[in-house]
Amino acid sequence: MKLLVVGFSILLSLSSIASHAEKLDLTTQSALIEKLENLLNITTDNTTSKQNMILRLADLHSERARLLAMDQEGQGEEIHRKEITKDRSRALELYNLGYTKSEKSQKGAILFQMAHLNQMLGKEKSSRRLFDQIIKEKNQHDKKIVGQAYVEVGDFEMNKGNFKKALENFQSALKIPESPRKGYAKYRIAWCRYNLGETTQAISNMTALLKDKNSFQKTDGSFDVAFQEEASRDLATFLAQKKVTAKEVQLLSDLSPENVRQDNLTYFATELDRTGHKEDALQVWALVGKQKESFGDKLENQIKIARIQYDLNKKEQTVKEIDLASKMLKEASCKDQARCDSFQQQIRGIVTDWGKAEEREPSQELILAYKTYVNYFPDIEINYWAAIAANKRKQYSDAVQFFKNSAVLSYELRGEKSNLRGININKIFEGSLLGAIESAELSKNLELRKQAYGQYLKMNPNGSKSLEVQYQTAHATLESGDRKKAAELFHEIALSLQKGSSDIKNKAADLALDTLVLLKDDDRLEEWSQEFAKHFPSRKKEFYSIQRKTILNRAANVINTTNSESDLKAQWNKLSKTNLSKASAQERIQFHKNKSIIALKLKNISAIQIASQALLNEKTLSKADHKEALHNLVWTYEMQLDFKNALKIQKQISSPKDRDADDLLKLGILSELAKQNAIPFYEQFLVKSSNKFKNQQVAFSLVRLAKNKNKTFQKYNDILRGNSQLYISAGLYAYDEKKSDSLRKNLLSQKRALGTFEGQLLNRSLLIEDVQTQARTLAQNKLKSANQNLLKKTIQERLKLIGQFEKTTKQALAKEDWTLQVLTLSVISREYPRLAQDISRLPTPRGLTKAQQLQYKTLIQEQIKPYLDKSQEARTALLTLWDKRETSNFTDVENLSIQSQAPGAKLAKSEVGLINNLAKTLKLEPVNLDKKWQLRQKLSLELDSLKTTVSKNPFDFNYLSKMRDLENELGRGPMVAYLDSRITSLQAGGRN
Repeated sequence: MKLLVVGFSILLSLSSIASHAEKLDLTTQSALIEKLENLLNITTDNTTSKQNMILRLADLHSERARLLAMDQEGQGEEIHRKEITKDRSRALELYNLGYTKSEKSQKGAILFQMAHLNQMLGKEKSSRRLFDQIIKEKNQHDKKIVGQAYVEVGDFEMNKGNFKKALENFQSALKIPESPRKGYAKYRIAWCRYNLGETTQAISNMTALLKDKNSFQKTDGSFDVAFQEEASRDLATFLAQKKVTAKEVQLLSDLSPENVRQDNLTYFATELDRTGHKEDALQVWALVGKQKESFGDKLENQIKIARIQYDLNKKEQTVKEIDLASKMLKEASCKDQARCDSFQQQIRGIVTDWGKAEEREPSQELILAYKTYVNYFPDIEINYWAAIAANKRKQYSDAVQFFKNSAVLSYELRGEKSNLRGININKIFEGSLLGAIESAELSKNLELRKQAYGQYLKMNPNGSKSLEVQYQTAHATLESGDRKKAAELFHEIALSLQKGSSDIKNKAADLALDTLVLLKDDDRLEEWSQEFAKHFPSRKKEFYSIQRKTILNRAANVINTTNSESDLKAQWNKLSKTNLSKASAQERIQFHKNKSIIALKLKNISAIQIASQALLNEKTLSKADHKEALHNLVWTYEMQLDFKNALKIQKQISSPKDRDADDLLKLGILSELAKQNAIPFYEQFLVKSSNKFKNQQVAFSLVRLAKNKNKTFQKYNDILRGNSQLYISAGLYAYDEKKSDSLRKNLLSQKRALGTFEGQLLNRSLLIEDVQTQARTLAQNKLKSANQNLLKKTIQERLKLIGQFEKTTKQALAKEDWTLQVLTLSVISREYPRLAQDISRLPTPRGLTKAQQLQYKTLIQEQIKPYLDKSQEARTALLTLWDKRETSNFTDVENLSIQSQAPGAKLAKSEVGLINNLAKTLKLEPVNLDKKWQLRQKLSLELDSLKTTVSKNPFDFNYLSKMRDLENELGRGPMVAYLDSRITSLQAGGRN
């Protein structure tokens, strides 16, 4: 939206003030101002002539400011800023002075002039206040002035973005018939509608304005062409916000002045494109294209159509439009080369923008666009980028061709300082040749690779990668099956005097000899070995021992490429039979290493030990290889369950000061398995380790192994605290050693404590103590029969205690805890008969007849019968529970009680003892642990036998799993953990 500024020249309303002012030049104007200012200073009367002088002087100051502002083609505002500000301020001062006594007909014009002066001085609030005053006093002022004031206030509101208020003021201006700027007001109304989102109404308003030619009539009668052109362009802006049909396009064409019609349609198409109406833009461009006559305009239009098709993501159509535009440009006879170059750059811009947009995931259409462009224009960069894009799409054949084009185009331009648009031609030339090779190799197409290699060697025979490409060519020849030719190429590369990687020459020499071995060409093998010995002095001994080298290479190849048992055994036999008497130490080491690797792959324990020991006998063996050999030996002893020797070797791997956390952990585990002291290693591990999980496991082991478990638990409880299971298990070790209520309370307070067997065992000990306390209190209660009241009271006390214990019994039954159920039921089955017996023993009241005594005894029996019944129920439930002991959770307690090294063993043993004492009292079959001890002994014997089997069959998962299960059943945690780790590692294909 363009905001129009009203100049003083159109303020017809001021004609009544300044009509008598002549058009004076600045010099005359300044002289007249000076005279009038002097005259004003000496005039003391307040006559009409003085009033006119004040207004005249104000007009002169205002006019001089205007002339100064127009000086030097409108640059005066900056050049004469101080003078202009001074004149305008003085004019305001004089208008203010003359306003009060001015004639009524002049007041509106004076206010209007003052408002504009304030506006020019940047005093927006003062200016607005004066325009508002004119509107407020509209009945007192000339209608033209009022109409102008409405327009000015409308502009104020519009500039602040208050489009609704602005609309009201412009509409008010139109209601005044004398308003001189109706066309401008209509124009502003259209813009207000547009900014309020009323686009349809805005279009209607602007259309009506353009159809009414009187709207552009100036006050002097001339036609405002610029205003009409601006309005027609704004109509294009409005129309671009909506869906466009041919009707709207034609409307804009009809209402646009002839001289700007094409520009407006072009702008319209551009706006539609900018606002996302791509399809509509195409429609307009089609009309523009029909109307344009020059080739340049048609081509420019075609390029824009291609751009819009690209923006619409119509990829196939974009390719067609690019092809059409490129063809038009290519077939044209360019008169203006700069413009034609610009057109090419625009087409190129579409292609490059497309390439950037799809840099990560190029489409098939993008590749077609690249092909289309380079088909017309030999562009180095585009070919290079196209090759990269084709590579990403795995269109390797296309990529090779693009790289080839780029290389050919850059061939003639290359040179030390050759640059094109900032492109290093030398770099892109080399990159294209190498890119073609890379793409060809990715294609796995042998012929394509040969072509790429050949292109490099033909175009860049002395390039930095020349020798490497020759090597790749030889490789390709070898792959094609021509071993004889490949051997000759490798031989040529090896003896080449050309600069290049010595590594490549060495590899070529090796492959030349290896190929001869494959060809079984013993003659040339001997000849070339001698040549290479002279050509490669540092490898003289190596080439003289070519046979041994070949054997090693073959062994390495088998190791790296196959897991075939027969192939591996064949290589083992060949390595073993090779005479090493004249071999170097390093060669011997390599032989032993290869044998070791093969033995590991074959999982041949004795072979690993032989190879590892042979390596350890070599004095020049590197530290890394020495360490690896020791690791292999440790592993073999572990596989045979010989933990004593495994520990012995493990200690040799690193010195005590160099051991890291993993070394220390391994030493600790092996020490435990070898039944040696692991505590020092575990303690050192905790100093160096930052692994929380491992630290918790080791801290638990330290408590388990400690002589003073309570003290050790206190030492490491912070480490253990993060693992509830380990924390409670370790705490049980401490509790078994020294019972402590505070320790028990601490352990039971841990999260999920009661979810563990150990926590339940500990909690049950607390509940058992509570039951025993209640049982003692109940057993100590006696009935007192000194008088009826005392008897009644003691019976009630007994019943209350029994009732309380019944609640405890119900809680025990609800928990389904066998020990607590048996314990509480045994008390109930004992206490109810005791109560009945105590009641039946009460003395018979005196003075009763025999019949009454008989009746009394009958009543007593009736009273005690419910207690006897309850006792019987409890006894029955107790016997039922006792029969189910073997299937209850108590069996876990029994098993734990015979595992002296397990956490909670003493607590479990105490619980078993309690149950046996109860069984003795109740005359029930006691807990017999002999069978469990016998079973445990049987399992131990079975395990000993199984260990022998496992040591002979260390990779049999069935034996290992069975061994782990037996160890687990016997409660030997360290060995179970070790076997779990070993089984997992072997299943994953690794060692242990």
